[in-house]
Amino acid sequence: MVIVGFSGALNSQYYIDKYKIRFVGHDSSVSILVDGKLAFAAEEERFNLDKHTAAIPYNALSEGLAFCNLKWEDIDCFVFPWSSKKLELLLTGFNHLIRTPIKYLPKTAYAGISVLNDAMSSKKAVKEMERLFHKKTNAKIANVDHHIAHVASSFLSSTFKEAAFLSIDGSGGFLSAMSGEWKNGTIKQFSAIKSPNSIGILYGIFTEFLGYRCGYDEYKVMGMAAYGNPNEYLDKVQSLLIDTDEGFSTKFTESILNLPYCIKKLEQHFGIQQRKPTEKLTSIHFNVAASIQSALEVQLLKMVIRLKEKTSCKNLCLSGGVFQNSMANGRILDSNLFEKVFIPPVPGDNGISLGAALYYSSQINQKKIDIKPIVLGFSGTEYTGASYLNELKKFEDQIIFNKSDDIVEEAANLLASNKVVAWFQGRMEYGARALGNRSILASPINQGMKDTLNISIKNREKYRPFAASIPKECASEYFDISQESPFMQFVVKIKGGKAQDLRAINHFETCRIQTVCPETNPIFHSLLNKFSQKSGHPVLLNTSFNGKDQPIICNPEQAIQTFMNLGLDALIIGNYLVTKSTMHNKT
Repeated sequence: MVIVGFSGALNSQYYIDKYKIRFVGHDSSVSILVDGKLAFAAEEERFNLDKHTAAIPYNALSEGLAFCNLKWEDIDCFVFPWSSKKLELLLTGFNHLIRTPIKYLPKTAYAGISVLNDAMSSKKAVKEMERLFHKKTNAKIANVDHHIAHVASSFLSSTFKEAAFLSIDGSGGFLSAMSGEWKNGTIKQFSAIKSPNSIGILYGIFTEFLGYRCGYDEYKVMGMAAYGNPNEYLDKVQSLLIDTDEGFSTKFTESILNLPYCIKKLEQHFGIQQRKPTEKLTSIHFNVAASIQSALEVQLLKMVIRLKEKTSCKNLCLSGGVFQNSMANGRILDSNLFEKVFIPPVPGDNGISLGAALYYSSQINQKKIDIKPIVLGFSGTEYTGASYLNELKKFEDQIIFNKSDDIVEEAANLLASNKVVAWFQGRMEYGARALGNRSILASPINQGMKDTLNISIKNREKYRPFAASIPKECASEYFDISQESPFMQFVVKIKGGKAQDLRAINHFETCRIQTVCPETNPIFHSLLNKFSQKSGHPVLLNTSFNGKDQPIICNPEQAIQTFMNLGLDALIIGNYLVTKSTMHNKT
């Protein structure tokens, strides 16, 4: 049986751009289950090169079907992570509209109704797919609640037999948050927070207030937070969060369909003007970032504490876009409220295609699906040596490439001599983190490497931190962590004495880390150990292989082009070592 999980919208991008709506129809993806096993999962952005795209994931599905040796007509069921109940959809839209000031109502109503009509229709999505594939389908259409899909993406891809769960995002259906436990194949809900009350939306509004893009750049605000004083504005931020029996309610997030209104309210609340994107960052902006980050962490910890009081489960599964905030995740892990905390590589809406497919399949089979981490973390297309060579030959007038008998040794030598290396291997990662298959790697020892990467190579803000990869067996020696972190979802403390040795990844004595297992990524694990032999430390700076505002690269052609466009020293693609020709370096 072939089940396709689906997330995304149809033509909502028009409304998103025109009305600055960024919480509907984003991060399109597909997940393909064949006979109960995950065979392929990928975001559409990797193929259409539009980061966080809302487009229907035609390219991702086409790629997935080809990779799995399947045809369009082989699909037995489409599963969508949203309600099929028209009344529920209308009530959701109405819930937003009644909270919108009259002044903004016409624009909000038009945009909201258009988006709901376009983005939330399962039948429309299938019809659009039929048009794109030029063929009708007899596949069944099924629907899974948005937050159930989030929860399933975490619990059903974990190794837990039972777990408490917490799902928090901007908004999905009626809800922005849901907590409960998953036991004996049954979901028991403890609490829920109704939209438009949403700490995810509130954080997004602050992101826009600070001159970045709501729904896109929240990670930049998280990076800013460490440089600010949270106490400067914390009281003002917390006054926007009202404790309730269910968790909290928020002020003026109800008009997210009209961001200018929300920003105006924030300006009045703080007595501070919105930062323009081109405006220089000041201490005020860093203090605001620190305050909203601190408020988020406090609120999430409150919710985790309440959840712990209601469950006997020892394990916790987290999902929803809010849990892409790795600093908050680290605070939860550090609380030791649960023995194990699991966050999938795709906690946001890019993962609800997976969650919807897994949940539907589990209900059919009446059992939890066994997903190996290698399949979960690296679920996209895989390329072979032949495909590497074919693409390299297309650029032979601009690059020099040679096949190596020991590519790990050559890579380690380059990294130990402070070279910046692009690393392309095996299957593409599923999710926003580079996990050692589509990565830019560098030595973490030299402090100047951070500025080199931020300013000269990735063309991003100077304050932005970098993550680190380390063999699983060495993690506790360098970092304050007692469990695996295979998907780079936790910011943890660097152990005393090690921070000075790892200056390029040291972000105020903390770092977001990936623990690498030899079973799931043997070549990357081997590289870390080889680098350790040459440098004394089994740690590499690991950032995503992409340019500014681009998705992580997907295929060999993108890898070579991105390598030539960035100030990288070398590209390792499969067993090939690639450098730029003298002619290219002169251009």
